[in-house]
Amino acid sequence: MKKIKEYGLTILIIIILLLCLIYYYTRKTTSTNIINVKLLPTIVSKLEDNSIYSPTIQLIWNDLKKENNGDVVFIGDENNQTVRELNLETFKDSDISDSLYYKKYGFATPSLKKEIEMEIYNKFKETSSILDDFTFEEDSKDYFFYSMLFKEFKFLKPFDKLTNDTFGIKESSNSELDNNLEVLFYYSDSYAVLLKTTTGDEVILYKGDRRDSFIDTYNAIAKNEKSKFLASDTISIHDLDFKVKQEYKDLEGHKINLVDDEYLLSKVVQTVEFKIDNEGGKVKSEAGMNFKSTSLEEGRHFDFTDNYMIFIKEETKEIPYLMININDIKKFS
Repeated sequence: MKKIKEYGLTILIIIILLLCLIYYYTRKTTSTNIINVKLLPTIVSKLEDNSIYSPTIQLIWNDLKKENNGDVVFIGDENNQTVRELNLETFKDSDISDSLYYKKYGFATPSLKKEIEMEIYNKFKETSSILDDFTFEEDSKDYFFYSMLFKEFKFLKPFDKLTNDTFGIKESSNSELDNNLEVLFYYSDSYAVLLKTTTGDEVILYKGDRRDSFIDTYNAIAKNEKSKFLASDTISIHDLDFKVKQEYKDLEGHKINLVDDEYLLSKVVQTVEFKIDNEGGKVKSEAGMNFKSTSLEEGRHFDFTDNYMIFIKEETKEIPYLMININDIKKFS
């Protein structure tokens, strides 16, 4: 009996340890969905507190403009601010290396979805988290536009862990870590640094006043000349690990002329995943747009068999000479 109890206690301890390991692993590797963080569609969009920009929406819009042979215009909302900004193409395909992004568009059929899934896996070894939000049907005449951006980067050397959720360089850190970064400028109330990577990417961190947009702020800090990170300098950076998903309601529900036909922009979804720690980071962003063909909408049915009204008037007169209110057709039978 004693052996049985000891055996049972051992099993219980093993189960608890496994559960702890599972919790630790999922806590460390699963991105946290965060709220009240806004995704901005363009680099010239008005900068908002706690906001993010990724070009996946713009990359789609660039293809949409090519397919449309010019600027896209919402029917009945010709001055839509987001559309006007997207039409400027402030981020072009040439502004990013081909190896960092993927995009495709066509009729929203299951075969298109399968092609996208296969091709993003072959290119990035990644899967999509938004394709299932859209409808793909055989012989569909709806259009679907898609893009993905993906990049992983490593710092020249891992920074020191300062706390559970911060990393950087402290006074006692190895002096080799000073080569991990360069200083763009430093004033008492604002400063910017550039973190170097093994992949040719530059991670720029800035603290100070913001301009009207992301690109205005970036242009103001990027023009500064670089200087060395000194042996007496220290730096602390917060770990980040999140995923944001947003539907662009201000774009949805509008009609456009596309390929000599009228289409309804029915859904626009974008995601951004970002992770950074003492070793490096990862960026992943997706965007999808669905355009429904309004010329192929199902026919409407007008039912005047009960609970309706009748007005009869002369074509040239204003007031009907007969008016009937039918709430119960049986009363008139």
